[in-house]
Amino acid sequence: MLREELKVLPLLPLREIVVFPNTAVPLFIGRAKSIMAIEKAYEMDKLLFLSAQKDAKIDVPTEKDIYKIGTICRIIQLLKLPDGTLKILVEGLNRGRIVRFLPNPNYYLVEVEPRTEVIETNVETIAILKLCKEAFEEYAHYNKKLGHDIVNNLLSLEDPSEFSDRLSAILGLKLEQKQRLLETISVRKRLEILLNFLRGEIEIIKTEAR
Repeated sequence: MLREELKVLPLLPLREIVVFPNTAVPLFIGRAKSIMAIEKAYEMDKLLFLSAQKDAKIDVPTEKDIYKIGTICRIIQLLKLPDGTLKILVEGLNRGRIVRFLPNPNYYLVEVEPRTEVIETNVETIAILKLCKEAFEEYAHYNKKLGHDIVNNLLSLEDPSEFSDRLSAILGLKLEQKQRLLETISVRKRLEILLNFLRGEIEIIKTEAR
């Protein structure tokens, strides 16, 4: 398998958020280093690398405080707010792994290796996708926070990769669970993790109702 070309990208460490490919996410940015990283990316090709912090309480994270696996994203919108902070809308493009941090005094700069997904387009994957959709539909019936549009849009997706990423983004998973899904390059395995989570949540809801 060919090694994908390394990219040098400004890094945005995130607190309590994992951004997935195939999703668009609004973010509010207040840290000086992060603002500089965004401004630099916006001047260039609008590409950034987003990765979650292991501990959200750390204000100036070091290399060891940031997950190596994150998402290569494009800035779709940038808005400067009156208080000096930024509001951005990013679109997740694909998974990536930090190969190394590059010296830069103003913001985090990293060398990133794009990670190619393993998409198993076989009967088993299609069957798990169908089970996952059925479980999600049942889960959404109990969880009224999920709007009809979100549910219908998700259920209409035929691409197992896009479905698993977008579902991962909207479920109330813990940071570690979301990070695990981001780090799982096998689409079938991602669907299996999501199916187990949904079935577990449905069981809890039904038990509480009883």
